[in-house]
Amino acid sequence: MKSIYSITIGMLLGLMSVATQAQDYHYWSEQYGGESSLMGGAVVAGVRDNSALFYNPAGMAFCDSNSVSVSANIYKLQFTRYYDALGDGVDLSYNRYAYYPQMISGRLNLIKNKRFSMGYGLFSRFNSRMRFHQRHSLLADPITGLPGQEYFIGSMDYNNEFDEQWGAIGISCKLGEHFSVGLTQFVTYRYQYYRAAISTRSVSDDTLFNISSINVSEDALYVNWRLIWKLGLVWESGKWKAGLTFTSPTVSFFGDADVQRELSFYNLQQVIPGSIKNFLAIDRQTNLNIHYRLPWSVAAGLRYSGNRTEIELAGEYFAAIDPYLAVDAEYKPAIYPPQVFQQASQTMKLVDVVAANRSVLNLALGIKHTINPRYTLYGSVRTDNCFAPNPELLPDGIWFIGRTWALTHVTAGMSRQQKKSVLAAGLQFTMGGADNLAGFADFADPDFARFFDGIVKSTMRGRDLGLSFILGYTYFLGNNDR
Repeated sequence: MKSIYSITIGMLLGLMSVATQAQDYHYWSEQYGGESSLMGGAVVAGVRDNSALFYNPAGMAFCDSNSVSVSANIYKLQFTRYYDALGDGVDLSYNRYAYYPQMISGRLNLIKNKRFSMGYGLFSRFNSRMRFHQRHSLLADPITGLPGQEYFIGSMDYNNEFDEQWGAIGISCKLGEHFSVGLTQFVTYRYQYYRAAISTRSVSDDTLFNISSINVSEDALYVNWRLIWKLGLVWESGKWKAGLTFTSPTVSFFGDADVQRELSFYNLQQVIPGSIKNFLAIDRQTNLNIHYRLPWSVAAGLRYSGNRTEIELAGEYFAAIDPYLAVDAEYKPAIYPPQVFQQASQTMKLVDVVAANRSVLNLALGIKHTINPRYTLYGSVRTDNCFAPNPELLPDGIWFIGRTWALTHVTAGMSRQQKKSVLAAGLQFTMGGADNLAGFADFADPDFARFFDGIVKSTMRGRDLGLSFILGYTYFLGNNDR
């Protein structure tokens, strides 16, 4: 027969595995520069403006003049909904309106040799915010060991916001009439705040008003500084252009994290075998090292330029990252009652942060059509597959699992060229979704025993819709013959 200790610890791990799938785990959600954004990032071969610093630094060598560029998502509307996330008919939804700059960059030919070109920039690489709050109550039978029904009150609070900025400096060299090479050095800063809490309460439907409860909460706040390098090659001849890049995995050189996790239940002797009535496990650790990783990737593009129309097909493969400890905490949780769980406080780590990345391949097709020397039309479509890992492969810990569905982005827009500037504007429409996802909890048909075992229905459906207004402006310094 299992001991009270082993049964309760097993339930603890099952309950702690109830996760919130709401982080944005897509590499290609953001694009940079007016023209490159409207081309959907299908510019690995044909990029010839300041966004080359990000897409393919070798492209800077074919730029004719110095310039400064600014691009932004002037309006970004995002609608995310999880149907049946907390049981049948209990949904979660979040609507976001945001504005933020995509890129500020410039190019300066500081080296007198005209074969060389240098660039600098700041890119908003990842930017996401997701907030949910739901409360649901009903008369049900969440504790089957008690006679009659009880009043059930379930609530969920979720907040996950992160921002990642990439500062860059790059150099390119033209090795001949048709070939160039370039290298970009990125210094990245990532900030993330995460909180998830699920609370369930049961109140007896009699004059005694006996209260039972289960509460789970996770909090994490961290910053992480890393280095990334991108090597690029460009070849062009006649109507054809080709590009190839390799982006290194991240190298972390500073990280600081504060992490907290808590589980408690009260008055559940009817649910827990062995008559354990109350339980508390809590840990908070600060100033922990964190090393959040991004994988290496390889991108390639091929562009054909007709008389007035250019078409490019580009793709990027991102490697997988095996499960790892982004935060490796110490063994020091406080677990009560201590006389029963003394062993657990020495063998369990509650505040590890775990992560992993699936390998993905994204593809983009972009079209550029010149109406006249002043006006140009753009259109594109691109995939944006999700790299969230399979949660069953992760060890116990806090893990920021993402929206587990692919997105598709469609863009259309126009640019207007003047003697010393180019203004580009357009719209991006985003859509995606998935069915048969594991829910977060079941507030519609509550059962404390199932909740302890981490058993949830796989009937949740997720949907995303988004609309962004993209604006980019480039000003050419000095003389310009464009």
